Amino acid sequence: MNKETLEEAAKRLYPDNMVDLGFNNIFNSSLIKRIDFIAGAKWQRNQEPNKYSEEELKEAFKSGFSLGCGSDVCSVNEQNRICKEWFDQFKDK
Repeated sequence: MNKETLEEAAKRLYPDNMVDLGFNNIFNSSLIKRIDFIAGAKWQRNQEPNKYSEEELKEAFKSGFSLGCGSDVCSVNEQNRICKEWFDQFKDK
């Protein structure tokens, strides 16, 4: 599978289609949409490092879970098992 650059993807998604250079077409042009697409993709890429790590998510889940059911109701092993099931369910989404 070939990877395409942001510029190639933007060009494919927003091909040149300006026929009329009227006021509305200039501001709705494919070029503006491509620039916005690329800027949005770069912004999103820069957000990735700000996401929580897998370990941070698991600890947060366990903390919330233990508050909800009480540590005397569920053993630590049971909490870990439930956490793993929950995390695996949403891991690749």
